[in-house]
Order: sequence, then C-alpha cells, then structure tokens
Amino acid sequence: HRTRKRTATSCSFFLNRMLSCSDPPNTLVPGSGASGLHNLQVNSCCWSPDGTQLVSASWDKKLRVWDSITFTLIASLTSHTHWVNGCSWSPDGQHIASASSDKTVKIWDSKKFQLVASLNSHSLPVRDCVWSPDGRRIASASSDKTIKLWDSDNHRVLASLIAHTDVVTCCCWSPDGSRLASSSSDETLKVWDTNSLCLLASFSSHQLLVRSCSWSPDGTRIVSASWDKTIKVWDTHNFALISTLNSPTYWMNCCRWSPDGSHIASASADKTVKVWDSQTLDLVASLSSHSDSVVSCCWSPDGARIASTSRDGTIKVWNLRSCPAETELDS
Repeated sequence: HRTRKRTATSCSFFLNRMLSCSDPPNTLVPGSGASGLHNLQVNSCCWSPDGTQLVSASWDKKLRVWDSITFTLIASLTSHTHWVNGCSWSPDGQHIASASSDKTVKIWDSKKFQLVASLNSHSLPVRDCVWSPDGRRIASASSDKTIKLWDSDNHRVLASLIAHTDVVTCCCWSPDGSRLASSSSDETLKVWDTNSLCLLASFSSHQLLVRSCSWSPDGTRIVSASWDKTIKVWDTHNFALISTLNSPTYWMNCCRWSPDGSHIASASADKTVKVWDSQTLDLVASLSSHSDSVVSCCWSPDGARIASTSRDGTIKVWNLRSCPAETELDS
C-alpha cells in the first residue's frame, strides 16, 4: 500500500536567474482503482492540450494516463507487444498516438481509453510519433530509416520520407504544419516539405547520433540534441547553424522549446533536466531528482511545468513558478 505525504515549501523559482531547487518534484503514483507504476524505463511523455493529464510510454509495453493535478494514475493502455517508445496527444485532445518496437503506431480514444486503430507499415521498431498541428496527419519515425505520414482519419499511409541512412530517432512538425524535422542515428537533422514531400535541408554538424529535435513556436529555429554532448540551434530560413551548447561529459537525450519560445529544456544522461535561455543558451535552471539518466522532457501547454521521464522508471513534474511541495512515497 502506498500513501503520499506532502510538506509545504516557501521557496521561489523564477526563470530569470540560475536556481537549483533541492526539494523533489511531484512524482506520479497509482491512485485507487488503478494498477501499477511503470516498472521499466519510461521513454516519453506528453501533456493533454488542456494540461490536465499526462500520457507516458514505457519499456514495460504500456501507456499510462495520469491526472496532472492530483498526480494519480487514471488508466493503463495495453495492446502493444513490445516497448512503447513514444506518445503524442491529438490537438483536439480526443486521441493519443503511440509508437512501439512492435513496429506499429496505435491510436487510442483518450476518453474511453480504448484502442481505435493499429497502423502497420513500418518494417522495424517505431521510435517516435507526433500529430500534425491541424490533427489531420500523424508522422512516425522508425528504425527502418523512414518517416511515414498517416491520414489520422482513415489510418492509411500518405507518404514515406526516405533519405536517412540509419535509425530515425525523432520527428516534429513545424508550427504551421508545412514542414517536418527529423533526427537520426546517421548524425543528421533533416527538414522536409510536407506538401511536396521534398527534402529541404540536411544538417550534418553533429558528431554522433542526433536523439531529438524541436521547432521554436514561431517556426524560425530548430533545436537538436545529440549524444555528441551538444545542443545545436538552427535557422530554418537559411538552414545555417546559429549556436552550439556543449555539455562536457554527458549525452543529450531530449530537447524541447517552451511554448512562449523563451527557453529550451533538455534531458540528459547526467540525471538532470536543464532549462536554457533560448537566445543566449545561458543555463537558467538545473532540476535534479531522478536517480538515473533522464530520457525525455516536455513542457505543459502553459509553460508553467515540465514533465520528465527516466531510466529509473518514474515520471516527475516540475513547477517552474514555485518549488513543488515535497512528495514522498511510503511503503
């Protein structure tokens, strides 16, 4: 049996100076009637468009949906037969897409928590999936070196984007949906026109696999995170490298732009989430509570919180406006 104990704190946390909060974040735990925590690495998480729920994807083959206010488990989605690597909420909040090493993308009803469709076309594990801003398409990235675009209504493949020479690790839509960025183990970041399906650019400045990419909200920049221990920011008009952030010792696993474009969050093998000024790349905050490598991170829609997932099997939620109340799990 698990209970939660909260201890109030009074420390302030503002994103205009470097701070490191010593109090742990809220950790998501099962509620009454729900069963089980993730018991293996949690690969990904995504906020619902209204910010009231989180979905997480794990090596335990499950998706879990959490209440982001009470920090309790709402539902477990089970149909995948291998690791679940990625998850994405539809813009209207009605559906969840998941990407798995069972080579499928699955679509779920986010209200009834039922499987709607299983998309089968990739020949190797699917590493990531993401809805287009208008909700009409889903992009999926795979170890088969392709990105596939799917019609979200009839669940058919619209196109296969082929140019990467190794595993495609991540894909993300531009804010207007006209372009798609993809990162790969081939050490490149590529940009595609989603209407003509043409390759627009290929960035090859990273020295090891590129693990993650994210568009700025205004569409003018892309940030990429690599196992070469760097984060790079790119101009999407002239496709030039703007700046590079070097991490001296640890792989960068994920990068995400804040909703207002002012900050970038990164997840690293050093067990931390870091927040950077997106213009200067100065370190603004270092969030430390995970006990193993942090695999992914994502901003809440209002930019007030960050959720992070880890090899330690947990999802943590960080309050960027005030230090979170201390949460302890007692057996």
